[in-house]
Amino acid sequence: MSKVNVEELKRSSNGLRGNIVDEMTNGVPNVTDETYQLLKFHGMYQQDDRDLRRDLKQKGELPAYSFMLRSRIPGGVITREQYLAHDDIADRFGNGTLRLTTREAFQVHGVLKGDVKPVIQAINHALLSTISACGDVNRNVVVTPDPADNPVNRELQALAIRIANHLTPKSRAYHEIWLDEEPQSGELEEPIYGKTYLPRKFKIGITRTGDNSIDILTHDIGIVAITNGDTITDYQLYAGGGLGKTHNNEDTFPRLADPVGRVSPDLVLKAVEAMVMVQRDHGNRENRKLSRLKYVLHNKGVDWFRSQTEKTGGFLFRNAVTLPPWQFRSWFGWTPQGNGLFTLGLFVENGRIHDSGDFRLKTALKTIATTLSCSFRITATQDLQIRDVTPAQQKVVEVILADHGIRLPDTIAPLRLQSMACPALPTCGLAISEAERVFPDIITELEGIAKQVGLESLPVVTRMTGCPNGCARPYTAELAFVGRSGTKYEIHAGGSPGGDRLTTVIHPGLDQSLFKPFFTELFTRFADNRQAGESFGDWVVRQGEW
Repeated sequence: MSKVNVEELKRSSNGLRGNIVDEMTNGVPNVTDETYQLLKFHGMYQQDDRDLRRDLKQKGELPAYSFMLRSRIPGGVITREQYLAHDDIADRFGNGTLRLTTREAFQVHGVLKGDVKPVIQAINHALLSTISACGDVNRNVVVTPDPADNPVNRELQALAIRIANHLTPKSRAYHEIWLDEEPQSGELEEPIYGKTYLPRKFKIGITRTGDNSIDILTHDIGIVAITNGDTITDYQLYAGGGLGKTHNNEDTFPRLADPVGRVSPDLVLKAVEAMVMVQRDHGNRENRKLSRLKYVLHNKGVDWFRSQTEKTGGFLFRNAVTLPPWQFRSWFGWTPQGNGLFTLGLFVENGRIHDSGDFRLKTALKTIATTLSCSFRITATQDLQIRDVTPAQQKVVEVILADHGIRLPDTIAPLRLQSMACPALPTCGLAISEAERVFPDIITELEGIAKQVGLESLPVVTRMTGCPNGCARPYTAELAFVGRSGTKYEIHAGGSPGGDRLTTVIHPGLDQSLFKPFFTELFTRFADNRQAGESFGDWVVRQGEW
C-alpha cells in the first residue's frame, strides 16, 4: 500500500471503521491491505508464520495467517486478575506464550481471525483494552517502574493514565465492532487527531530526574518530574526522540530528544496535547519513513517547536534546566516498596513468558498470581515485577520459582541481565534477520568470551533487532546487533550506560559465523586498554573512529 493511500484511507475510514466488520467475518483467514492498516488502530497486526511461507506457497496454499494483539496498559501496571486473564487468553486463543514489550504491554501472538473478537472482549472484561496500542496515534504511555510506593511515583502513574485516556481516539468504532455497542448516527469529530490522525505512531514516556530505566530520550515526548521531597514542582518536557531508520537511506536516522522547557504540573496535560497537535499539523504525511516527530525537530529546530507548541496550547514554557546525570536502573531482585511490602524484579529473557522443558516460567507466574494477593508490572526492558508481596510471602515466591526452574536475577550473569531482543522472525513482517530466537545463544557465546578475558562481572547493555526499526532500542545500547540481511548484522557500540548517547557503527555487516573471533578480539582490546571503572560504551567512544 502506498504512503499517500494510508492518509486517504484514514480520511475515508468513517472513524476507523472501514470494512473491518465485513472482512473479519468473511470466512477467509486474512484481511486486505486497507483493513490491515485500520486494524492497527484497534491494537493488532496481521502476521503469518514466515517459517512456513515458502513451503505453503509451493503447495499453492495461503500463508499461515494469524494476528498479534497488544493490550494497552499505561505504566505496565496490572492486577493479578488481569495477568491471569492474559495467561488464559494466550492458552485458549494464542500460541501459549505471552510477550512483554518495550512499551510495558502484553502481546498475544498466534490468534486466528475468527478469535480476534473474543480475545478483545476477554481483555475488555479484564478492564483493559487494545485500542490505540498500535496505529498512527499515541501508543502505550510508559512510566519508570521504580517500585517505591510514594507520592511522586503514584502521581507519575496517574499522569500516564490521564494522558492515555486524553489521547485515546474518540471514535466509537472500537466499541461498536468488538464490544457490540449500538452504532451511533453521524461521524464523531476527533478533537485532537482530526480525520487523518497523526502522520505516524507516537510514543510518550514519564520518569523523574536521574531515572532512565525507560530510555526517556528515545520518545516523541519525554516527561521528567522535577521534585522537592515528595512534591513534583515542575515537569521538564523533551521532544523529538525516536530510533527507527532504514538501511541505505541516510535521510533516516535515530535521534535523541531535545529539552523543550518546563511547565507546572497543572499545565503538563495541556502541553502534551499541544505537542501532539504540532506533530499532527507539521509532521510529514508524504513520506512515512520521515513522518515521526524527530524529523520535525531536526528540520525546524527546538526553538521553532517550542514557539509553535506555545501558540497551539496558549501557554508559555519556562526555560529548561540542567538535570542530574541519567542512570539506567533495572530494579532486579527484591526491593522494599516503603509500605511494608516488597517487589521482586524478574529477568524475562527477551520478554517471552513460556514453558519449555524444565523451564516453566508461564506456569510459575500463573501459580504465583493464583496463590498470592500480589500485582504485577511490565517494565520497558521487557521484564516483569511481582509487586505487593508481604515479607512472609517472599520465600513462597522464591520456592515457586525454584520449583519451576526459574533463576533469581542475582544468579544470572550481568551481560544477560542487560540484554534485550525484539521478536523478529518468524512472525514480524518487517524482520530481515533473526533476533529473539538466536540472541540467547549469542549472549552465551559473549559470556564465554567475557569470562575468558576477565570481564564476566561487567554489565554491558546489549540488544538485538531483526531490522533497523529499533523496537528493542539498539541505538542507545553499549553493544547492539541490527539485522542487515539473513545472518548478517550491523554491529553498533558506544551508547552510554545511562542511555543518553547514541551508538556508532563498528561493523557494517558481520555474519553470525564470524561473531566469535570478532568479539574475542574486541573484548580483549577492551580488557587490555580499559581505564579504571570505564564502561564498555565509554571505552568505545574513547577509541575514536572505527
